[in-house]
Amino acid sequence: MRPHLRVPRRSSLWLALVVPILAVLALAPAPAGATTATPGPAPTAPQNLRAVQEDGVFAGIAWDRSTFQAGPFWYHVHARGPGFSGSGPIWNNMFQTTITVGELVELAYLEPGFTYTFTIVAVGHSGGVNRPSEPSNALTVTIPADYWQ
Repeated sequence: MRPHLRVPRRSSLWLALVVPILAVLALAPAPAGATTATPGPAPTAPQNLRAVQEDGVFAGIAWDRSTFQAGPFWYHVHARGPGFSGSGPIWNNMFQTTITVGELVELAYLEPGFTYTFTIVAVGHSGGVNRPSEPSNALTVTIPADYWQ
């Protein structure tokens, strides 16, 4: 009879012990004679970032798709405004080219009645490296104060 192998759940202790070891191994230099992939170019910057209006009311943001020939890519959405410095994305790993005002308020936690400045960055993965594009044009909009009504 074969013994039953139990795989323990990953505990915080496992994470504290194993993850740093994996990080050190990932930073180790490649063996002599090994070849490393060269990252390709970054995706093109998203273009034409614009406000979407429905019946004259701000309904979301949209932009034109980036191009990237070297592999998969996605978008990071950056915002500057109350509670957001713009230094890090408020939304990561997005594949669509529109965000509704509902998503901005309910999922990204932006506050109705406040003004925010948005930029979009495309991020492509090539040669084992994530490569960011230049940011899109900036767009400043006010989230409707009566969003919750």
